[in-house]
Amino acid sequence: MSHSPPRQDLENAAWVTIPTRLTPKQLIDFCSPVERLYRLNPYLKIYSWQQLEDKSWNVDWENFSAEQPQRNLIQITVKRFENEWQIYYRSGMKRKSLVIVEPDDAGSKLTIVDDYGDSDDRDAKYVDRSLHGWAQALKRFFDRYVYLQHIPLMKSIIDRFWIRLNPMGRRITYILLVITAVEFIVLFLFVLLLVFI
Repeated sequence: MSHSPPRQDLENAAWVTIPTRLTPKQLIDFCSPVERLYRLNPYLKIYSWQQLEDKSWNVDWENFSAEQPQRNLIQITVKRFENEWQIYYRSGMKRKSLVIVEPDDAGSKLTIVDDYGDSDDRDAKYVDRSLHGWAQALKRFFDRYVYLQHIPLMKSIIDRFWIRLNPMGRRITYILLVITAVEFIVLFLFVLLLVFI
């Protein structure tokens, strides 16, 4: 993951760049709507995401990465460009976030920028510290999604079920899937053993 600044005009910002093996078109398609990206943040528990009008939403969430986690109802406005989303926050420390998709040698890269504008040190306890952990979670997800998207119905399952789970729900579901897979393998090996004995 890269840490070079994506915008020279941002003075008080944090950013991360995530390389993926998805094509730029596949990554742009996944990022529409941006809600999918936010729901994959392991530090963000989203209680509701309600559309107000064409480009605005009321979002009820709790961010567990801040020094003082708070549950907030935030209104966001999303401006969409060809390969970029600008997300504006009506309240809180962050002024806006940028989500940028660019082509890369291996496929494409996703850059997320959090712009804090003129926030000062007194607000530090409310800073969103989830950006690095969010980037790691997205990288792991995209590494799997490259293959999973080709399985019939898998994109619908991911979009309608997996992404809508809260972070704890995804961890529990993943553990249950691994345990179930191991049980099937053990059962299969046991049956084979009985057949050849």
